[in-house]
Amino acid sequence: MHDDWKIITIERLYKACTGKSLNETLWKIPDVKERLAHLVDSIEYITRLKGFGEYINKIFTIDALFLNEDR
Repeated sequence: MHDDWKIITIERLYKACTGKSLNETLWKIPDVKERLAHLVDSIEYITRLKGFGEYINKIFTIDALFLNEDR
């Protein structure tokens, strides 16, 4: 990374744009598929990134394979 770049978490990005906690918002959605859809839709809307759903799906799959519980 360049010296002037910063890593911004999805939580921080979501809160800066909506004024709400992403964690609290997602846990109010009972269905896991709906939670993921809200996450993907929100981040794609905020960032204008395309394909975020595919990216996060790969990350979650890798986490599951390696038992990474802290993401």
